[in-house]
Amino acid sequence: MQLCTRCHAAVEPGRSHCPICDQEVARPPDATWVQGGPPTPPAGTWAASPHAPAPVHPPALAHPPYAVVPGYAVPVGVPVVAPPKSKAAAALLCLFLGSLGIHRFYTGQQGLGLALLLTTLILGPLTCGLWYAVTLVWVLVDLVCILTGAVSDEWGRPLV
Repeated sequence: MQLCTRCHAAVEPGRSHCPICDQEVARPPDATWVQGGPPTPPAGTWAASPHAPAPVHPPALAHPPYAVVPGYAVPVGVPVVAPPKSKAAAALLCLFLGSLGIHRFYTGQQGLGLALLLTTLILGPLTCGLWYAVTLVWVLVDLVCILTGAVSDEWGRPLV
């Protein structure tokens, strides 16, 4: 599978243009790269030898090497990158639902979100004053970090 340089959509073998944005893509020299790369010659033979046996191609797959979605093909093993997260949405989530850690889940930081959620669920019923102080400081620090651009999403991209 090859990815489009403009929209990062998967381009099926044999196609010269992206199915999403119609960007022309460079075609690889050999189509066997889709199923694991060019075949290797058997041991003990030279690839350039005229007497070497024909290269062994991998067996045909019963299913295509990519997941087919109507109008869009996603190669197996290639992550689909989501659009960048919004700084305004993260700040509003932090401001209104900060004690639950929803803003951390939104930015893809599940560990910190879970820690803040568990702090709220455990310390909230036990000690009202301590829970309020801990989460207030944590949420204010998170809000300042979001607004100054110190927080990034799960792929390390800054919030926009």
